[in-house]
Amino acid sequence: MQSKKRRLMVVAVAAAVVVVGWAGDALGKGGGERAPVVQAAKSNIDPTYRTVFFSVLEGLYDDGASNEFVDLVLQNDPETGTAMHFIPGCPLCLPSLDALRVYRERAGLSLKIGNTFGRGIEAELVAGIKSESMHQRLEVVETLVARYVARRLDSQRLTDEERGEWRMRMAERRKKGEAYMREMQRAGRAGAFADQKRCGVCDGANEAFDLFD
Repeated sequence: MQSKKRRLMVVAVAAAVVVVGWAGDALGKGGGERAPVVQAAKSNIDPTYRTVFFSVLEGLYDDGASNEFVDLVLQNDPETGTAMHFIPGCPLCLPSLDALRVYRERAGLSLKIGNTFGRGIEAELVAGIKSESMHQRLEVVETLVARYVARRLDSQRLTDEERGEWRMRMAERRKKGEAYMREMQRAGRAGAFADQKRCGVCDGANEAFDLFD
């Protein structure tokens, strides 16, 4: 009886060795080592630009923003010829604007579900971006940017220290954006921003932290 138990134990151990060896070969080059993860090449692009860009792009897909809505956000100021809701040179407006333009030119998806994922932007925000009031339209931009940046940063599971660093980065870039706005206003070339006191994108990127704190 003991001899039979011993044989069964030997068989079990041998089987375990085979499984472990196979898993090691599958994960790496022998010895059970994992194959190295291929890291993305380092980029000279500002990491804040990249984060805001991908936040907005992913958010538009997740929400399923329609082309009609995006066109309203991207509409040009007839006075300046630039995107009406974005401050030229602003380090937070630029990646947001680029993400909207990239999304607007998106291709169809192979799953035959159209060319986006979500069900569309909420009716109240669609109505807001159609408003005659620049202030109200900027509130729509602010709401979306805050939502999208919050989603992305929250998904990164930031430590308190990292969150503090991101707060500082966003705050610094808001100061730069507002400085550009005031410079445009002094020069008489602010267009729709002539009587505005804030940047919708900048406020949204900074208010994102209040959504997942």
